[in-house]
Amino acid sequence: MKAKAHRNTTLGNLTLFLPGFLIFAIAVVVPFFIGLRVALTNWDGISQTMDYVGFRNFRLIAGSSEFRAALNNSLYFAILITVANNVLSLAIALGLNNAFKGRGITRSAFFFPTCLSTVLAAFIWNFLFRDVFSELWGVKSMLGNMDTVIPGIVIIALWNSVGINIVIYLAGLTSIPRDLYEAAIVDGAGAWQKFRKITVPMLMPAFTVCVTMTLVSGLKEFATTMAATGGGPGHSSEMISINIYKNLYSYYQAGYGQAVALVFVVLLAVGGGLLTRILRGREVDV
Repeated sequence: MKAKAHRNTTLGNLTLFLPGFLIFAIAVVVPFFIGLRVALTNWDGISQTMDYVGFRNFRLIAGSSEFRAALNNSLYFAILITVANNVLSLAIALGLNNAFKGRGITRSAFFFPTCLSTVLAAFIWNFLFRDVFSELWGVKSMLGNMDTVIPGIVIIALWNSVGINIVIYLAGLTSIPRDLYEAAIVDGAGAWQKFRKITVPMLMPAFTVCVTMTLVSGLKEFATTMAATGGGPGHSSEMISINIYKNLYSYYQAGYGQAVALVFVVLLAVGGGLLTRILRGREVDV
């Protein structure tokens, strides 16, 4: 009877596991190996034939200054948006967690930009930078300057995405037991001590989610930049994703573009995994 029950349990677990595994295999594993096959060729993305070139595309990546510049742009953008988004969203969430008149509509106002598409957000802010701010204050558009274009894109992405992290941090704040704060007040703790000793440790799970999600999303940035600048001026805002797109569809170097995409996927997987592991370890420590 025990053996039969064990077999039934195993079969039930496999039944639950199999659909998810099949979806993962079809959506991730199979495309990865198809992409690897293309990356080992000189295919232009159009012709019916492709010649095997081995690891030549990967050697080209190793010596490519364009790849390094695009990777630096992606890292710069990802770090800026991760720090700005999490600091701002946590500060707003702390404010919105207090009771005040009009709190509901204020929360909705902060979340509303998240409902807009990234392309629409880019068009709105492109208009503001180019036509409104320049007319009001006589400043040149941040998106037209090689030194300020990435911070300008960060502003657009921040406005368009900060609402998601606000919701996550708010959920974490509302789940913190009030008795912890009451006990801290009795012990004479001030606002900073309560924040550092209670709020931050209790918010670590939310912090892990928000930081990882924002960083990975920042590294994959494509739509906002493509709509706002197209990677310009020059190549000053060309992210890795735009570099891949141009190689695939503008330069007709599908083999090389696919190789860049595979390298980028591996870097994302390793970086995201390490970051999650570090932050999860911090959750255990506090």
